[in-house]
Amino acid sequence: TDQPMATMKVTVDGRAYVAQEHTSYKDCMLSDVPNFMFCRGYFVGSWTLKADLVCQFLCRLLAHMRAAGGPPGGGAPLSPP
Repeated sequence: TDQPMATMKVTVDGRAYVAQEHTSYKDCMLSDVPNFMFCRGYFVGSWTLKADLVCQFLCRLLAHMRAAGGPPGGGAPLSPP
């Protein structure tokens, strides 16, 4: 599978993580996996372009959460700020 941590034994908040039970958001966040973002490059294009896009999204998300006074990031699908 192409989900992050799919071949690893991982627990999230005391529960076993099963990659097939989670959805990916913007190919950088996973549902129900708080405080975790990942980055992988494009297959044909520049790897750093994707890394730049993910970092920009993370910065916008953190700024939005700070302005809204919200809690630290969770893994649930979000509307872009």
